[in-house]
Amino acid sequence: MATDKIDDEFIEWLYQRPVDTPIHSLPEQTTLQRAVKCFLIQGGKIGSALGVLC
Repeated sequence: MATDKIDDEFIEWLYQRPVDTPIHSLPEQTTLQRAVKCFLIQGGKIGSALGVLC
């Protein structure tokens, strides 16, 4: 299993914006976008993980 606690590639997937887009400029078109943006503004971090389920 591998983890990356500071992976910000989700921004491109969730918001269709470059990863260097300021948080306050991210769109809020869906419930998920609004919730993630709020989480990030409050200092939350989203990372990624890779592993195998058996």
